Amino acid sequence: MSSMRHSADNRNPLDWTVDLLAVSVYENEWQNDAVLEAANKAFDGQLFALLENEKFAGKAGEARTVDTLGATHAKGIVVVGLGKKSDMTSTRLRDTTHLVVQQAAKRKSNSIGFAAVSCSGMDTEECLEHLMTGVELGTYRFDTYLSESKPVEIADVIWSVPADSIGGAETRARAMAAGVVLTRNLVNEPAGTCTPERMAEQAQELADTYGFSISVLSRKELKEKGCGGILGVSAGSAREAHLIHLIYRPNGTAKRRLALVGKGVTFDSGGYDMKQRGEMLGMKMDMAGAATVLGVFKVLGALRPNVEVHGFVPTCENLVNGEAYKPGDVLTAYGGKTIEIGNTDAEGRLLLADALGAACDEKPDAIFDMATLTGSTMIALGGYTAAVFSNDEELGEGFLAVAKERGESFWPLPLDTKLRKQLDSKIADIKNVGKRFGGAITAALFLKEFVGDTPWVHLDIAGPAYVDAELGSTPYGGTGFGVLTLAHYLGQQADD
Repeated sequence: MSSMRHSADNRNPLDWTVDLLAVSVYENEWQNDAVLEAANKAFDGQLFALLENEKFAGKAGEARTVDTLGATHAKGIVVVGLGKKSDMTSTRLRDTTHLVVQQAAKRKSNSIGFAAVSCSGMDTEECLEHLMTGVELGTYRFDTYLSESKPVEIADVIWSVPADSIGGAETRARAMAAGVVLTRNLVNEPAGTCTPERMAEQAQELADTYGFSISVLSRKELKEKGCGGILGVSAGSAREAHLIHLIYRPNGTAKRRLALVGKGVTFDSGGYDMKQRGEMLGMKMDMAGAATVLGVFKVLGALRPNVEVHGFVPTCENLVNGEAYKPGDVLTAYGGKTIEIGNTDAEGRLLLADALGAACDEKPDAIFDMATLTGSTMIALGGYTAAVFSNDEELGEGFLAVAKERGESFWPLPLDTKLRKQLDSKIADIKNVGKRFGGAITAALFLKEFVGDTPWVHLDIAGPAYVDAELGSTPYGGTGFGVLTLAHYLGQQADD
């Protein structure tokens, strides 16, 4: 958890003794900001002259930092653009405070003050939560393997808000950020250290810290339970495969029981249908769905919503040796359904088949699975948007509404049953892969076979789970995508 101290101060922000004072302004409205106008007077009009000379408009992502040279109690002032008021989103808020932290880091500032909190369409506490989350995540660096680490160290953050709005917002922001950071760290770890065993250890650490129930199945137990999908995919690896089952139970009577399932392939070579040169480099991230489940459980442990949640993490490596599964093999998934292997690089759905079957045994009100499942999703939606499939329209729409509120980009795709026949097999109950076109849909249709009548949402996060360039508050590498939406959705279910 971050060691930053958040506090409220209703004095004139220009009287705050901070290293950097942040003034956020809407596009083409910065001349009307009261704090900025007062600062301009302290600068004898030179602050506005500087902003006008540099053609500062207040567009989203714009920032101008100046030294005060003693004109105010703050050592520096950063003017940050919010963009148009009509375009305000929770993502924009996180991006804004993240940008301020980046400016503070460049100046080696130890304290930051935020002069105003004004969010169109949100109450102060909700707005403050998004802003604080951006600050908490703004200090994130994956520097484990750097010989000279340069952490961003912000000790104090002051907010111009009523004191009674700080506590709840800070608690939620810290919890959400901690969950995102855990997911990012797991995804960013090299496959040589983030192994299936490490995933099990991380789950055990969460269970020990927060009092979750946990079971971790290994090869012997997986064979006894008939988890042929996990066993088949892992056959080419010397490392143990696991099916992790975490259970969060609230202190009181749970209002609902939900299940999360996350794909945990800690390295994917593609198997005998091996990935082409260069494609394997990023395949340490093929466990991002599992990491998302663990990140959400960290949030659950901190916030303790009144809902029961089961987390299933099937985790293994997909490698090649003399024992590895092969194209044309037939595997038997948990529950007895047989699967003809049309492609060994369509392995994630085999893990999920076992885990979804196990999740159904818990009789949840709904199941959410998340996986870096198909390149087809990225072709359809790009690298920053995840696909949503559901067998329950109301459930899917409810999830999408929360995603929009939380500022994470999800988009619905159809479970087009006309493509289901592509999965027909002459020698087994189903094939694990269809034709090239509509690959994200046929993957979702495959998974649908293993949930029965249970309301279910499938999240294909192949694009946004890991990105190759920083964008706003989204860092290079593991992003922690999905944690904010899922954690908030679960909390909302407890409140309904």
